[in-house]
Amino acid sequence: MTAGVIKRESKRKISKFIKKAIEKEVFPGAVLGIKKQDEVLWQSSFGYLSKKAETEVELDTVYDLASLTKVLVTTTAIMQLVEEGIINLADQVERYFPDAAPEFSRITLWHLLTHTSGLPAIVELWEELESKEEAKSYLLNLEPFAKIEKEVRYSDPNFLLLGFIVEKVSGLKLDRYAREYIFKPLNLKRTGFNPKEQPLNLPQAEIAPTEYCDYRGYLPQGEVHDKNCYFLGGASGQAGLFSCLPDLIKLITSLLRGSKILKRITFVKTTADCTPPQLRSRGIGWDKGGDFNSSAGFYFGPKSFGHTGFTGTSLWSDPELDLTVIFLSNRVNYGRENKKHIAFRPRLHNLIVSEVLASS
Repeated sequence: MTAGVIKRESKRKISKFIKKAIEKEVFPGAVLGIKKQDEVLWQSSFGYLSKKAETEVELDTVYDLASLTKVLVTTTAIMQLVEEGIINLADQVERYFPDAAPEFSRITLWHLLTHTSGLPAIVELWEELESKEEAKSYLLNLEPFAKIEKEVRYSDPNFLLLGFIVEKVSGLKLDRYAREYIFKPLNLKRTGFNPKEQPLNLPQAEIAPTEYCDYRGYLPQGEVHDKNCYFLGGASGQAGLFSCLPDLIKLITSLLRGSKILKRITFVKTTADCTPPQLRSRGIGWDKGGDFNSSAGFYFGPKSFGHTGFTGTSLWSDPELDLTVIFLSNRVNYGRENKKHIAFRPRLHNLIVSEVLASS
């Protein structure tokens, strides 16, 4: 794919597609960024902050990224610690938490990162527990649902534990670690956890709200949507990151090029297929494309990588196409039962790739 710009007609078609989705209440508003490794081809904003708001979305509107936290913060932090020789992916969880249940003497960091640990998909820490230490103990005594490396089961507990490991070996809370070693080196001004608090101190009106929360009794806007993360103080290994399109373009560009954040060889290996052949393809933290069921659509091939967030966010990149697509929305503003985004995502990526190729 050669360098260049997206034709005006192609932008019109993509814009029309997104605006139609807004009319169908897939999400109230969104931002889209399309880039090659070294240039932004197009970025645009659409719709409104919420279903009831009259405030239009801007390019720098901040969104709750949900599970994009897993790859942009937790995976990046783990791989930084690998580069420094502080941890090894073959280390058993028990090495860091000797009081863990016997199963954790066999579960490694690799298993957590590739979702092959056999741990369950979901926990509800806020329901019965009262502290972060209780939550850690609960997770370290979870009963696996499957044997190690027998199944890929996307699991929040995997990344909750990885977040605790980052904190244990670095001596820093996860939000502080991310600020010092990921956000600050790239001068990301609108990226972090608990964005209404210091050091970001962002106005609530500049952050897209998510979904009314029965647990809290109000609509979070600038507070993490994920209840486990909220229970843990707004910063955890599986959720809690807030950011905007311009900052995410800086971050993914840095990762793709190789920089002070991660060496290029590290990131290439992180985004490669790392699961056994008989299992669903996953990278280290990152999901993989090349599957007809992928949210990345038909054109993103087996070398592509990305991730989605429950709130309505996604980031996909394909080295062979030399194309990255970032899409941020707050589809949960219409309620978590609103699943129209599942059909929308692959269609959006298919349209973008076909139009960008046509413009080349």
